[in-house]
Amino acid sequence: MKPLEETILLYQGPRSDIGKAYHDFCKSQKIRFCDVRQEQYDMPLGLVAFGDEAQQKEYLRKEEGKKIGGTMMVLAGFTRERLMHILDEMKQNALPYVPLKAMLTEHNAVWDSLYLYEHLMEEHAMMKQMQQRGMTNKEE
Repeated sequence: MKPLEETILLYQGPRSDIGKAYHDFCKSQKIRFCDVRQEQYDMPLGLVAFGDEAQQKEYLRKEEGKKIGGTMMVLAGFTRERLMHILDEMKQNALPYVPLKAMLTEHNAVWDSLYLYEHLMEEHAMMKQMQQRGMTNKEE
């Protein structure tokens, strides 16, 4: 395994236009950038972030499988302070918005990309629902 250096995993889904912007941003911030390929979706996230090619080889997909239908980002190896700084810098630099973001944790490092995507989609839907309820309650 590679040392735990700050890393951003980007899943572009149907948007292939944002990789360069995030690649350039990561380079300017001295953050390792990984544009995750579909063949890596079945790998544990920790392996995608920090595994070397030999370790990843057994998990690579042989045929087309499920796709990630949206854009997602996984941030790995950041301290809390540095994470907040980087997220703020992303806003300041007007990078394309990525609605689904997660920190790589001890708990989710064993999940594969598709499982994380489904989990984040559920969370995103619940948050939206809560916001709508909050707006409805204010109007009453």
